[in-house]
Amino acid sequence: MTQIELPEAVPVEGTRFRLAVVEVATSTNTVLAEAAHKTVDPWYVLRADHQTAGHGRQGRMWESPPGAGMLLSILFDSRPVEQVHLLSTAVGFATAAACRTLGANARMQWPNDLVGPHEVDGHTAKLAGVLGQLVESPYGMRAVIGVGLNLRSQPGLAETIGRPVTVLDDLVGSSISADEMAHLVLGSLELVLAALDDPARGPAWLRQQCIEISATIGHQISVATQQGTFEGKAIDIDVDGHLVLETDDGPRTFEVGDIDAA
Repeated sequence: MTQIELPEAVPVEGTRFRLAVVEVATSTNTVLAEAAHKTVDPWYVLRADHQTAGHGRQGRMWESPPGAGMLLSILFDSRPVEQVHLLSTAVGFATAAACRTLGANARMQWPNDLVGPHEVDGHTAKLAGVLGQLVESPYGMRAVIGVGLNLRSQPGLAETIGRPVTVLDDLVGSSISADEMAHLVLGSLELVLAALDDPARGPAWLRQQCIEISATIGHQISVATQQGTFEGKAIDIDVDGHLVLETDDGPRTFEVGDIDAA
């Protein structure tokens, strides 16, 4: 699938978004990033029932079988480069909020994961992941933010990503369709974006919301970065979405990194 094959998108009621659905894509992020080089308008959302080469952090890839997850990517309007991290946080929080309206105790694990309420062998169980990237377009730099949410069990997924997983069906005790979940997430994201554009709330409001459902703050963790691995207690997430770790050498701030229990 290439950028010239993007289907017409249907407006999502009550939001600025337009949603298109395809049966299969290599990666919704890849397809939409290619499309952003052309003249696709912002707020276009692409959802796929099946991904053959989904992307994760650090170049990790996996295949999501048909119907197993809600897999979508959103093309944002032109934003300053420093805002892409904030947009990823917004999408993650909106997805968590949508899950919580269904009764799932979804929590946010820095920098871009949603996890369930239970741990497996001391490790959090991944419910969803968010991946953002910046792409050039005729309108300037634009962000593509993708989210993959586990709806139903996927054999071998835990082994593929190297950590425990959980699924929304188990957390809510019923089966939610990918289409229904996509509409819930986009409706939630509309409210989050409105809050970000409100001078009385803005990024400080989003920071506080994320802290309240954080699975990271207050825990002893290790943060693996290109500069090395650091251990300490997660004490804060700043207004830019960066993690603040209290180490033996004092507070240290991280923009990105992979975390684990210390």
